[in-house]
Amino acid sequence: MNSNNPNSTGWRTAISVFNLGTVDSNVTITYLNAKDGATCTETSSVPHGAAKVFAGNNLINTPPAGVTSTCTLGKTIIGSAYISGNSASHLW
Repeated sequence: MNSNNPNSTGWRTAISVFNLGTVDSNVTITYLNAKDGATCTETSSVPHGAAKVFAGNNLINTPPAGVTSTCTLGKTIIGSAYISGNSASHLW
């Protein structure tokens, strides 16, 4: 996971999450910054049979409607990301 490295015009990771289930699922991804151990989250509904992109521009600009984030816009994150919430308990 890499965002805003070294700044908001730098490198970033976009993460596609595919919902292969039969119902929509609210998905939360937690980002862990290796430098200081800080975490933040991004949550969005992923429709069944479709994909949604997390991170990328959502950590630089105001996220689109339906996406909530506890991340500080423009903050450099170099570390890891994992799915920490999945309301429909689907396997991805």
